[in-house]
Amino acid sequence: MIHSLCYFSTADSSLGTNDFEELFEYVVTKNTSQEITGVLVYGQGNFMQIMEGPKKKIISIFNRIKEDNRHHNVIKVIEKDYPDRIFGKYDYGFKVVKDLTSLKELKNYITLLNNNPSKHTSKFISLIEHFLKNT
Repeated sequence: MIHSLCYFSTADSSLGTNDFEELFEYVVTKNTSQEITGVLVYGQGNFMQIMEGPKKKIISIFNRIKEDNRHHNVIKVIEKDYPDRIFGKYDYGFKVVKDLTSLKELKNYITLLNNNPSKHTSKFISLIEHFLKNT
């Protein structure tokens, strides 16, 4: 079983472009090295992240995220075990959506998931689509 967690948060208003670039690079490197798959989406001052991986690692990462002062209003919306990964085949496992190109890639991946739906992908697809409509 793969442990999945999705949260939303609000970026700290003091963050600048360099801060975001450093954060995005760190997240991809760290999550990939820990076999965490998923996606981090940023838009309109908000983050949405979906993480998939071993339960202990996901819980540990989320506890650090909640304490990170680069964002606040951290709201966990889904935490559940699933039989397989949703993002295991998406751009080497973990992707930061931060520009129009990566947004288009995510939308293409969502289309692929919609064409091959499973019971647990629909919740995540719905959350991502809602977030993207509001960014």
